[in-house]
Amino acid sequence: MPEKQSDKVWNRFRTACDAFFDRKNQEAKQREVKAQLVSQEQAAHLDRFADTVAALTPDNPGTIEGFRELVAEWRASGASGGPRAEEKFQTLMGKYLDTVPGLPYAERADLLFQLQVERLKSGPDAQQALYKKEQGLRRDINELENDIATLQTNLEFFARSKNANQLREEYQGRIDEAKLRIDALKKQLKIIRS
Repeated sequence: MPEKQSDKVWNRFRTACDAFFDRKNQEAKQREVKAQLVSQEQAAHLDRFADTVAALTPDNPGTIEGFRELVAEWRASGASGGPRAEEKFQTLMGKYLDTVPGLPYAERADLLFQLQVERLKSGPDAQQALYKKEQGLRRDINELENDIATLQTNLEFFARSKNANQLREEYQGRIDEAKLRIDALKKQLKIIRS
């Protein structure tokens, strides 16, 4: 390029670059302001939910319907999305369910797991997160099945020895516990697939 035009082209290029990066920085600032507003909104909702949970007493316990209303309110508010806020919400809902009278532990765990799956499904990488969760559950099931096989093999050795009733009972209890855990994990797999 001739020297006469070189400065003119350079200045034009530099102006275009400055305009591009100024606009990029401005958009980044706007996203940051929006994120702060959402964060403040999340904090306000979480504070209100924390107050609701703190107000629960044995005379005024939580209910399953109340739990569902709080979850629906959280989802409808549009405040969900930040991982820390979601974790805090999950913790608050766990505390809320602790106050529900007569709620079996298994049902409590199922409700919290469904809440976690909903969070994963609404996330930006939903398919990948659900796949990762499913693979983790499958891995846990396989480990438990291997543990059961090992315990049953050991149990057969105890069957041949004298005075091993206590060990046999202990191992059988561990096998039964592992089978219950497998059933719970399979239930969680069904929740993920639905």
